[in-house]
Amino acid sequence: MSTDPRFLILAARDGERPAPYAYDEFERRAQRAREAARRREHRAGGAAAAVVLLALLGGLLYVGSHAPAPQLDAAATPPPAVREVSAEHWLAAASEPVIVRVGSYAAVTALEDRIAYLDDCLNDSRVTGEVAPVDAATLGRERARLLNTLASVRYAQTLADNLQ
Repeated sequence: MSTDPRFLILAARDGERPAPYAYDEFERRAQRAREAARRREHRAGGAAAAVVLLALLGGLLYVGSHAPAPQLDAAATPPPAVREVSAEHWLAAASEPVIVRVGSYAAVTALEDRIAYLDDCLNDSRVTGEVAPVDAATLGRERARLLNTLASVRYAQTLADNLQ
């Protein structure tokens, strides 16, 4: 037997106080604790399932509430001058992105440089009155095409930025 005084004190007090409860009571309390934990797990699982169902329902309602984009037919296409003006207005109102991708930025810069070159050619032919090797109408059509391409690239950049 051990000579530790604490064990001797405990051995002397062994019969003084009865146990607070018997083994059956211990088992009953443990069973109640297990059942309470199981109920908490079921409630948490039910709450998680409800959240997922509500999110799916909200997504379906959101997707179902949007009308499809109107489709333009070929007869309703505005003339090039109107498209050029609207593209210019949209480009003027669009803000420059703060963070850019190198590939798309290089494409935008090349388009802007080409448009600036065509603007210079058109201005030179108007100011000097000389007949250029390429007539002004062809330069105007090319400028309108490049403006629409630039507007498309910028719009795609805007959509890509909003998706991230």
